Amino acid sequence: MTEQKIVYAKFRTRPHSNPLNDQVFDYPTSPSQLDWTKLFSKNRTSFWVDIGCGYGGLLETLGPRFQDVNILGIEIRSQVVDYVENRILKLRRGEVPFEQMEVNPIIQQSKGRDCEEKEQDDGEEEEDVRDVAAIFKSCPELGLCNPLEGIDLHDLSFSRQPPPIVNVPKDTFSSYSFDNIGVIRGNSMKSLVNFFSKGFIERMFILFPDPHWKQQHVRRRVVSPSLCDEYAWVVKPGGRVYTITDVPVVHHWMVWSFSQHPLFERVPEAELENDVCYSLIFSSTADSERAVRKAEGNANSVMDDYDFDSPEAWMDYYRLNPQPFDWLQRYDGLKGKLEENIPQSAAILYVGCGTSLLAEQMAADGYTNIKCIDISDAAIEAMQARPHPTDVITYEVEDALNLIQQPAAQYDAVIDKGFIDAIKGMPRGTKNAMTILRGISHVLRPNGVFFSLSHGASRDRTPLFSTEALHWDVMPDLIPKPTIDDPNPPEVVDGEFYPVMICTKR
Repeated sequence: MTEQKIVYAKFRTRPHSNPLNDQVFDYPTSPSQLDWTKLFSKNRTSFWVDIGCGYGGLLETLGPRFQDVNILGIEIRSQVVDYVENRILKLRRGEVPFEQMEVNPIIQQSKGRDCEEKEQDDGEEEEDVRDVAAIFKSCPELGLCNPLEGIDLHDLSFSRQPPPIVNVPKDTFSSYSFDNIGVIRGNSMKSLVNFFSKGFIERMFILFPDPHWKQQHVRRRVVSPSLCDEYAWVVKPGGRVYTITDVPVVHHWMVWSFSQHPLFERVPEAELENDVCYSLIFSSTADSERAVRKAEGNANSVMDDYDFDSPEAWMDYYRLNPQPFDWLQRYDGLKGKLEENIPQSAAILYVGCGTSLLAEQMAADGYTNIKCIDISDAAIEAMQARPHPTDVITYEVEDALNLIQQPAAQYDAVIDKGFIDAIKGMPRGTKNAMTILRGISHVLRPNGVFFSLSHGASRDRTPLFSTEALHWDVMPDLIPKPTIDDPNPPEVVDGEFYPVMICTKR
């Protein structure tokens, strides 16, 4: 069959794109509206995603090695998506000779003006690295200590030699047609949860992401503490997230962002010896080959997602992680909405409090009566050990499933930050969530408020919260996601919100 030559100029585009711009994308209102068989030949049991797939080198490399997995690339640049779609179509038709497979066309350009521009860009990057080092040393994240303090941001000791790769023999392609790889145009920073339901992704790849050097552009990075919340939502328990970069400061930043998140832990090097994916991320993209040409090390890490499918798992987690942590959003980011709906004199119940600082910060702001409950004795012990006004805050080990058995009409307000989400993610989750919601309605006084912050979309929660048996008037609202240095910025980019349900008892 005669190969049709691809005209590369048709797919030329800028190397970077601002993910926070208001661009027009087609995306579903919920994952249930998607039919993946339009991209893949069938729905396979496993689903992997390459965030920012570029020209599809990783897709083309993984596809024949993992034929029982659907592998999706997400790319924001329209011309690049056009190229990958064209490339996959030609692979499926058998128009690409075996010798030309796994070759990324972007590095086959003539060494003319493009090469000179890249060398100039690299020089600018090295200059910007020095600027970033100063910026990050003065940039605390989420109110914690400086994540990069004491780290040499130019240290290359993290670099690893690529593990050996087992080649795919030519005869593999006699029965394989690349029908398990596909690509879509999208902005994963804004609409990831529109495409993927909880625990849908088994493996996620974030390879050579844009470094976004300048201070005002740090929030454009595809890895950040707030985005790790979304990655934890869509990656299944026990799933893995692979990262690699040739920029030391970005490596340290990504490792810190994932490691400080309670739902991820770094996979030790010893456990990666037989991980084929780990071997392939060193050499499957144009960026990895560029890094080799620059003679720089590739910084890589692999993160595991915790399995929180039972109350016992949460108890074990807090025994190992008693330090303070606020899910989804801090008090500073919630303060305005809380003040609008909950008076400071209200009797407040905080369900599934974990080790949150919320109650302490509300007390410091003038709230006078807060009870915090959690099923984990380790979490409550950690909370009780912290300095707090005992006449304002009480902590108790209690199962929220038993609220229905308590005396009625005790509280003026009940607060939930991701607790109902966690319950719905467990076995019998919807049934238990409804039991807890009935218990919350039971202990609320008339005109009392249930304030529920969630990771899930309001449209998926409104039917549950609007159940007539709960006797609630439901008002969906939005809370800005936390940012790097301002938890409640004056201007919030469209899509960077968490939904909140404000339910008033009739």
